[in-house]
Amino acid sequence: VLAGIFRGLDRGGEGLWLAGLLVLAITLRVGWCLAVPPVQVSDTALYFQLGEALASGGPYRIETPYPTWTRITWASWPPGLPLALAPLIWLFGANGFVPLLLNLLLISVTLVASYALTCRIADRSAARLVGLAIAASPNLVMLSGQASKELLALALVTAAAALIWDRPFRDIRAGRILLAGACQGACLLTQPAFILLPVLPAVVLWLRGDAWRQVVRALVLTIAGAVVVVAPWTARNALVLGEFVLVSTGGGSILYRANHD
Repeated sequence: VLAGIFRGLDRGGEGLWLAGLLVLAITLRVGWCLAVPPVQVSDTALYFQLGEALASGGPYRIETPYPTWTRITWASWPPGLPLALAPLIWLFGANGFVPLLLNLLLISVTLVASYALTCRIADRSAARLVGLAIAASPNLVMLSGQASKELLALALVTAAAALIWDRPFRDIRAGRILLAGACQGACLLTQPAFILLPVLPAVVLWLRGDAWRQVVRALVLTIAGAVVVVAPWTARNALVLGEFVLVSTGGGSILYRANHD
């Protein structure tokens, strides 16, 4: 049965398959959001609120009212997703379907990058199976109307991997490695837990026994690409908070208390 499925997946041209996967992914997501209009709550509402503030030129901060006081935080939420939402909100207004529009762009990047990556490490039938899984994943489809940082992180990680793992590493141009590092830096701005991501390509090269020159090249270029993206936000934090905060202040006790006051 599996052999028959893979023979079927191997038929047809690359362009036709990719176009079909994109149409399937977009149709499922638009259909879901029309059937279940998206409502932003909890974290997604906060990210959308921050995107609105950036789009209108306002300060990047959250005000949480309590019965007797108001708590204002300036860097407790990572800025990656609000920065991605802001241009679309500026263009189309604070429309409830703006997150869907962003996520349609992100799923297109994820599909194309994962397809190309799987073709290199396996074959095109495996790439098509991966593409079908991503296009039709119920979890990804049902998140498509939400301001979800996970969908942005997924696209950025996949794009970074597709940029780096193409041919023997020594033949990859420095510009592509820097761009992959920039994607990793944007991922760090989206989810600070990815802080070690720019180091990963060098670790993989070291584990597979590549020359030290290639390991160092990967480390320097990916970190340089990430720094270009992250440094302006870190500088902003220093100006606003008066101290060094790489991305966000959401560490420490939040690991214990989560969203509890």
